[in-house]
Amino acid sequence: MPTADSSNVLFKIAHPDLYERNPFNLLNLPINATARDIRRCKEDIEAAFDAGTEAEEFRFVLPVDANRRPPTREAVNEAFEALNEPELRIAYALFWFWPDERNPQIKGSDIDERTVVSWGKTASGFGLVQRHNLAVYKHLSALSTDKGLQKQGFCDALDVFAQWKETIELWNATVKEADFWHSVSEMVLALNDPRLDYRFARSLRDQFAFAFDQINVELAIDFAKAGREAEAKLQVEYMRLSQPDADDVEGTFDDAFGGLLRQTEAICKAAQDETDKKPQEGLLRAKILITQTSEPLRISRIILEPSAFVRNAIATTIFSAVRHCLVAYGNTTNDWNGCLKLCKDLKSIAETPEQVKLVASDCAILERNKKAKDEEERCPFCGQRYSPSNPRQSQTFHLWGNLRKGTQFWQVTYSQRSLEVSMCKSCATNPNRSCHPDVKNLIDAGWHLGDRPLADDVNVLWEQRPIAKPGVSSPQSVRPVSVCKDESSEQQASGCIIGAIKIILRFILAVLLRLSPLLIIIFLLYCCSNSSNSKSSSTASRSTANGSQLVREDESLWQTRMQTPPANGTVRRFHYGTADSPLKVTTSYGVNYFVKIVNPYTGSTIVDVYIVGGQSVEIDVPSGTYEIRYASGKNWYGHKYLFGPRTSYSKTNRYFTFSKGSGYEITLYKVRNGNLSTSTISAEDF
Repeated sequence: MPTADSSNVLFKIAHPDLYERNPFNLLNLPINATARDIRRCKEDIEAAFDAGTEAEEFRFVLPVDANRRPPTREAVNEAFEALNEPELRIAYALFWFWPDERNPQIKGSDIDERTVVSWGKTASGFGLVQRHNLAVYKHLSALSTDKGLQKQGFCDALDVFAQWKETIELWNATVKEADFWHSVSEMVLALNDPRLDYRFARSLRDQFAFAFDQINVELAIDFAKAGREAEAKLQVEYMRLSQPDADDVEGTFDDAFGGLLRQTEAICKAAQDETDKKPQEGLLRAKILITQTSEPLRISRIILEPSAFVRNAIATTIFSAVRHCLVAYGNTTNDWNGCLKLCKDLKSIAETPEQVKLVASDCAILERNKKAKDEEERCPFCGQRYSPSNPRQSQTFHLWGNLRKGTQFWQVTYSQRSLEVSMCKSCATNPNRSCHPDVKNLIDAGWHLGDRPLADDVNVLWEQRPIAKPGVSSPQSVRPVSVCKDESSEQQASGCIIGAIKIILRFILAVLLRLSPLLIIIFLLYCCSNSSNSKSSSTASRSTANGSQLVREDESLWQTRMQTPPANGTVRRFHYGTADSPLKVTTSYGVNYFVKIVNPYTGSTIVDVYIVGGQSVEIDVPSGTYEIRYASGKNWYGHKYLFGPRTSYSKTNRYFTFSKGSGYEITLYKVRNGNLSTSTISAEDF
């Protein structure tokens, strides 16, 4: 797709104010005005400026508007300078009225309703000049209507659509005629300027469809900025109606929104850098960032499709930057409540399903962190927040549990543990402080308050109760109890594990004894299968030998197709316009490379280049967004078979956006701390 550089002159003038800045309209001159006519016009206008009567000189500027202010001296001087530039003069002549037999010196002041009606009658009879003039007039009127719509805010949408549809149909019918571009070539020759040649008309023809779309995409952006969503989408519809076989609407969107994307990236990078310096200000930076980037995000969502690359790039850039600020702020300040509120707002920025899932996951984490922090700041016993008058205090509880019989009669072992818990000062003096949730959980699990078990606990374990005799009271316990405190729960656990292992080994041995006949049968079958495998191995070796013969025959066929490889840096181009963006590709030794620069939206090849392994190549590519694919191998079989049956195909895992004077340098081998990843693709995808 042509881009707005010095050689693409139509892109310089293709803006919504095209006709207001057109020097033939502003100065009321015909397109075939001579140098003498231009000089006389300049003298008259300068005299009018000196006399203060300049408004009279510009009363014929179309569309006629009595309230329009006359142009400034600077604007008039720019118009005269444009007429001195042959490229700009021809470009503006495309968008102004051409002379015919009735009016060989037609100017803007000659246009009236009768003239327009006569053009319509003649254009229907396939009058080329009349149809072009009618297209210019309708285009001028449609742009004027859109400008009034932006100012006044109301208009009949059906009338506007009908006006634009008629304009586009007239232009489509005009520019597809070979005679039209032949007339442009004659206009170039008639100018007789050595700076122009026959190729200039061809260049204008290549640029026209894209430049025409540029006017509508700028109008769409203006309407979107003003909150006029319906009108913005209508401009996109006009772009799709205009020369559908010659333009690239998505490419025009990428170029038009490239400035918004770069502006968004700069804002996001500045916010991230400031947050890295002062993480405690991350929340404020994130809020400011959302405000600053809301307009580019809103405009891209109004105009572009959800699958558009630039729309996803803008949303992803904002999403990543805001999340970066939130993470840095949350980890520094633990202000999970503030982070949670902004994280919920981040849902409106998420563009892809993966980003929506990531926001949901972040919100869940922040909810848990918020809850944990809230619990940490409250007394778990009474639920009140800690305060200077009721501060946090620590209490230690001693518990015993895991009571077991010892190795001797009436001997027991048990485990001890200490639990330190926090509670407020008021609850620390509460006699029921053992009802602390953590202590209660241990008691429910079988632990008991205290340093050691009581004698009654030991009696219950050994099932030894005192026997009551008639007339004799029962003692509290039968005999003294020997208590063995178990300080090492790990030793007890290891003893239990050893016992369990012994039981498992006995079980396995019993199973093996019962299954011994079955194991013998399985062994015999295994021996028989080995003998049969040894016989089949010789057969397999013979078949392998035959197969290798087939491979050799196939390789001999490929030998006949081998060609002399191109010289290093051999480039083929498949694009119009100027290549003004540098690209340097460095390769590794061992294999050669065939690199393609591809339009990711259409799949068409823009440039391809052959690179000898271990060499570097520097080429220029047109401005735009591309994907880089490459094939590698040793022997060259031509552009059809590339490196033959052993060709490896790969592509980069990102797109590259080139602009005038700005490009990339890539290496097609692994480097330390590299920032470019690649993936393998099939020959069909290549």
